[in-house]
Amino acid sequence: MAVDRSSQNTRSGDVFVEFSQLSLEDDDNLAYGDAGRPFGKVPLQGNNASPTNKWRTIRVARAEALQASAVYAAKLRECLLDGAASGEEEERLSALRLKIAAWQSTFPEYLPAPVDLGDVCHHSVSERPRPRSSDYLAPLTEEELAGVPKHARGRLSLEENNALVDAFNEALSYKYRLLAMPKSQLRRALWTKVAAYRHQETSETKHRRFLTEDDLAASGGGFASRSAIVCFALLMRHCGRIREVRGPGRMVRYALI
Repeated sequence: MAVDRSSQNTRSGDVFVEFSQLSLEDDDNLAYGDAGRPFGKVPLQGNNASPTNKWRTIRVARAEALQASAVYAAKLRECLLDGAASGEEEERLSALRLKIAAWQSTFPEYLPAPVDLGDVCHHSVSERPRPRSSDYLAPLTEEELAGVPKHARGRLSLEENNALVDAFNEALSYKYRLLAMPKSQLRRALWTKVAAYRHQETSETKHRRFLTEDDLAASGGGFASRSAIVCFALLMRHCGRIREVRGPGRMVRYALI
């Protein structure tokens, strides 16, 4: 259905959802209506709260798009400036950014290009770069292994050590795939595991991927014994691949550098 934008307006009275109350947890409430036009599922207020008013008018939807983009910018700046954005929050912001891009293509006159708020915010805090870590362990080279002291090198060959690197990366990939999944797609047992993963986070592991000894032991792949894990971690530390983050108690996290 073609949209006649000339006959529509965005008076304040047409906006029945207060997007200033939008939080990072609310971005899942944003959805798309007929013909791909975006609308919100947040309950309407005032005279338009009737159950028969199933779909939003275009003027309300584009006003919401404009306000949502402003909220997105504010939230992103807040997270980046405070250094408080977790990996999950960053994924939610990215998802909301994609939705705003769809809104922008639908209502170009109300969201003039570019609404590239992420880049703007990154530039605004360039004087305070956020620590960045690798996503996975890189395989060892012959030169690196030869430069490791004999007591830390162990008895494994280059190929055997790189097989352990692959096993570590597989366990890492499994963990962060689970963390990226929405709760609605997780069975109870997996959700319990995700909650345990999040409980392991500390200020020292912020923005860094890591595994614990228990994660490696559960993954198999050559990490069946604690001694195998300790020897592998020692080698990776000497090669500048990981660092250990300990506590509370006996918990040891192997965080990528």
